[in-house]
Amino acid sequence: MRSGWISLHRSLQEHWIWEDGREFSKVEAWIYLLMAARHDKEPIRVLIKDKVLFCNRGESLRSLETLSKDWNWNRSKVRRFLKLLEKENMIRHASETVTSRITVCNYDTYQSGSGLSETAIETQVKHTRNASETHSTINNNGNNEKNGNKTPSPKASPSALEIDFEEAWIAYGKKGSKKTSLKYWKKLSQAHRAEIKQRIPLYVEEQEDPKFQKDFNGWINPAHNRWQNALKSELKPAIATPTIQKAKGLPEPENWRKAMEIKLKDAPAPLIRFKQGKAETKWSHVETTMQADLIAICKEHEL
Repeated sequence: MRSGWISLHRSLQEHWIWEDGREFSKVEAWIYLLMAARHDKEPIRVLIKDKVLFCNRGESLRSLETLSKDWNWNRSKVRRFLKLLEKENMIRHASETVTSRITVCNYDTYQSGSGLSETAIETQVKHTRNASETHSTINNNGNNEKNGNKTPSPKASPSALEIDFEEAWIAYGKKGSKKTSLKYWKKLSQAHRAEIKQRIPLYVEEQEDPKFQKDFNGWINPAHNRWQNALKSELKPAIATPTIQKAKGLPEPENWRKAMEIKLKDAPAPLIRFKQGKAETKWSHVETTMQADLIAICKEHEL
């Protein structure tokens, strides 16, 4: 049947079938927006990054970054999808200073199709659920009496892996998607999980600003293994390159050029080139051994 409608409860998002961390289809993203919209008629005040915003019936406050993480899309794909919905008059999308406001067009058509108020629908759902649970309890009690079991089975205790994850999640600061983090945690080897728990305090301590700390699910994602990146404390200090200072020449005599003329008077072949350019030669350009000879000539000839 293609006509009529059903009540879709928001608790569906907490159900195991609504697997966290997967890439959403377009219809799932649309259902997400319907369920994210505020259903109460009275507006609510929402604090986002030190700014108070009002959220009215049929509206939701979601940034592109939040939608990108929840849908597992990149921001460009999220932006294109929102533009498509706007073009089809399904939503209105307005940018706020710290987030964006998404308004579902004709929201009442999705919420009032039964002729009942949402409170009445909620009450009806609770009555149905209670009746179902009561009937199930009676049947279970009957089965227990037949089997000689008068006490219900205790709730299953969390596994060692889940306890291990909870400790790591708390130590990291509960940052990111817990469901996605647990999903990735189960894919890690026991050795990697143990190593991650050792590195968490070091990584968290090195973050000067918590906002630069990666989400836990992104940090432990087995596809990238960012937790294996070298910590600052593990980096070897750079070896300082010693500064090589040029040896200072000998003191410059006042009449060293005259001493040069005396020395080059009968100059051998290797000094001819130097002799030709002696007028332009500076004391600092003269080799140290030559400087010593010129100083000696100055003393000898009392120059």
